[in-house]
Amino acid sequence: MIALTILSGIGLLWLFKVFVFDHFKARWEQYKANKALLATVTKPYRGTRSERRLVLRLLLNDFSSKALFHDLYLELSQGRYSQLDIVLATRVGVVVFEVKEMSGWIFGSGHHQQWTQILAYGRRRYRFYNPVLQNQKHIQDLRSQLPQFAKLPFYSVLVFDGSCEFKKLHNIPSGVYLSRPREVTDVLETLFKNNPPAEYADKEEVIRLLQTAVQNGENREIRQRHIQNVRQFMASRDRDRHPQWRESRPWRLLSFGWLPMWGPSSNIIAWIKTKRRMFWRMRQA
Repeated sequence: MIALTILSGIGLLWLFKVFVFDHFKARWEQYKANKALLATVTKPYRGTRSERRLVLRLLLNDFSSKALFHDLYLELSQGRYSQLDIVLATRVGVVVFEVKEMSGWIFGSGHHQQWTQILAYGRRRYRFYNPVLQNQKHIQDLRSQLPQFAKLPFYSVLVFDGSCEFKKLHNIPSGVYLSRPREVTDVLETLFKNNPPAEYADKEEVIRLLQTAVQNGENREIRQRHIQNVRQFMASRDRDRHPQWRESRPWRLLSFGWLPMWGPSSNIIAWIKTKRRMFWRMRQA
């Protein structure tokens, strides 16, 4: 009986080692290997988690770390900077990635300034800047950096990470690709298959430029200046969209931050917001 108990205990320990300990040990070794691989391109505090996962995915699919650049800050005129998520230099041209981490339903058009994100089955909706136009501006900023970029092909890839679902997206320009992270390698294979080799005048010059842009992201002052520029751009764009509305609305100084968001107060806020929307629609009519 004692011998049987001892054998049973040894068997349980063996099963634990095979199915639990070895499993977590393999995952830990894989984690360390992925971390070391990711360190060849970026650092763990740069960019977003979705961006770093995309960088790792590209590295695991045998894209060279020397041609992959993450979290770039391109210097423009008047002390401004343009921030790019990921840039990949390939044999057919330069691929510029814009990475979004979103959930819900996504609606939009390639020509509209704003896209719409709908959550909670339509009960909440948010507007965000059109990523097609956003990445087009990034490509324009990158083209302006070197003379050889004028004749070099550029491709825009918009990667949506998260649980979002494309409900109605139309008028997406040619040369712009919408993708999930798991589909990125398929998109790149399509680019390689359908486009001729690009003619780089000086590959070393391109690499030096992109490396400098990555190094700019280590400068805290540059990052803060870029954030301020983005906020100023968003504010000026909102003023340009509705100048008369913003100057004439009688309740522009009214704030509801002091009201509790439950009970009768929440109904009052909802009623006033409805009246605001009605007032704005009447002004547009």
